[in-house]
Amino acid sequence: KGLWVGVEGDDTGRGKHDGIYKEKRYFECSRGLIEEIGADRKASFCRKEKLLVSMTFTQALRWRYSNEASAKETGAKADMYIQSKSGQRVNIELVGKDKVMSQQGKLGKLSAVYVPDACISSAGEEGEIAGLAGGIRELDLSGNVLPDWEAVQRFNTELPELETLDLSRMASLHWPIGPPNTTPFVALRVLIVNENKLDWDRITALHGVLPALQELHVCKSDIVSLAPAASLSNADCFPRLHTLSLEDNCI
Repeated sequence: KGLWVGVEGDDTGRGKHDGIYKEKRYFECSRGLIEEIGADRKASFCRKEKLLVSMTFTQALRWRYSNEASAKETGAKADMYIQSKSGQRVNIELVGKDKVMSQQGKLGKLSAVYVPDACISSAGEEGEIAGLAGGIRELDLSGNVLPDWEAVQRFNTELPELETLDLSRMASLHWPIGPPNTTPFVALRVLIVNENKLDWDRITALHGVLPALQELHVCKSDIVSLAPAASLSNADCFPRLHTLSLEDNCI
């Protein structure tokens, strides 16, 4: 009873059907993955009120850090947590939250921004991030729904001082197979890409856009070997790297 919405998932095998329920077809899934195992189980139904509407990064930034947003947050939405670099959530209580949120309401002064699991699907209009909070140095985008590397590249273009970037749990992000033809993240020192089912070839494909990388976290992924591509050594890929975290891989 009630209103239900048909949903097609990004991953095969995670749904319960292909749009047919009790021998009645309600919708059709895309056929692009039909040859994959489990492609007939990409779909499910869920209550309308449980759906989260995607937003741009700038919308999420205002929602998370503006005074207006903090005044509206109540109950579970007010809960705060941090995520360790190995992917664990740690609940925290922010002492003096009202004062801190008031200070952070001045978005242009933000240097660290944490917007995990906010259904962010794009950076927003061109130039909007730079104009709103262009001084960000540390950015947590984990658990959001950016579609591809070009969407990630927008943060590089508009945040020239960005040093730490968390792209963990990006199930919808299509990681480049080969070297992306994009501008390098010249200031980026720390990259966190936990729980993304990445192998080492996908990681080393990024070497050209991460020339200053010093710390890399690829926990809970699909890495079974650190053998680099034939034409490169690992030292050539990331010459400045001094910390590599590979917890919960199958090496």
